[in-house]
Amino acid sequence: MIKNKFLISILSMLLLTAVSGCSSNPIESAVCPSVKFVDGLDRMTLLTDLVKSNPSKGLFSSQMRGLGVKCDFSRDGVSIEASFQIVSRLADIKKETLVDITYFVAAVDPGGRILAKENFNLNIPFSSKKPEIVQNQVVTPFFPKLLNSDFSDYKILIGFQLSKNQVNFNLKNRR
Repeated sequence: MIKNKFLISILSMLLLTAVSGCSSNPIESAVCPSVKFVDGLDRMTLLTDLVKSNPSKGLFSSQMRGLGVKCDFSRDGVSIEASFQIVSRLADIKKETLVDITYFVAAVDPGGRILAKENFNLNIPFSSKKPEIVQNQVVTPFFPKLLNSDFSDYKILIGFQLSKNQVNFNLKNRR
């Protein structure tokens, strides 16, 4: 299992705009930020026939699946453990092939502003005996404590780094 560490720093401006005062909420009433895959960025397809964009002609595909989330609250903030699988397939493998892809993890504030984003590179080793590869990923973002423990309006978004054409293809060919 690959374990990526991702530290998210909430901007000091966010703290200045928050209501001042100490929180009287106990840690037990804390609410975890939502964690989800971004619609249209949760899969990647590279086609051999880009002109017709026929999904059956896919050369390479990769998809994020099985998102699991755990939150651990402390006096300092909340640590989030997001685990998921990346399932990748490569067609017409004649020799061992290494495919490099990039995915991102972003922290978003209640207003939709991206507070922090980090890219992760992933190497996928294919062979004629292994045309499908399943890789487990774990990312561990951290939100420092605000003036209360309610992170419910914050989000962690996960997706592949794609071109505009790839995003349009994914949105047109939803499964």
